[in-house]
Amino acid sequence: MIKKIENNEIIRKMDELIFLDESYKINEYETMQKSDIYFYYVFIEKDEIIGFLIFTKIKNEYEIIKIGILIEYQSKGYGILFLKSILNLGVSKDIFLLEVNSSNKRAINLYEKLGFKQISIRKQYYKNNNDAIIYQLVIE
Repeated sequence: MIKKIENNEIIRKMDELIFLDESYKINEYETMQKSDIYFYYVFIEKDEIIGFLIFTKIKNEYEIIKIGILIEYQSKGYGILFLKSILNLGVSKDIFLLEVNSSNKRAINLYEKLGFKQISIRKQYYKNNNDAIIYQLVIE
């Protein structure tokens, strides 16, 4: 089950648990909280929050900023269920965009399985010089 939440403090704590050193900083969350284009969702399984997602929405375009599932729930199908639930928020002609590190093969497989298509590459975008792959999905 997904649930929209208004306060991003839960998201920030989940981000720290899942992404450790790569989590967003407190001031980044404070900036997002002040904007009305950011939306926060959690994924709940058996009354426990096991994942989170942040996206922006401007007109018919959603940009998935960050998605994470607790490590003990990864590779068990929860990521695809969570993302499908988020995609169901869209209507015909809505566009979903996201960016993924080229080394994150599990995420790439998940996005492609859901129908996302690669539309661009940002060469050596990350600190480790990995590329960022930009994906898009248009709701039919």
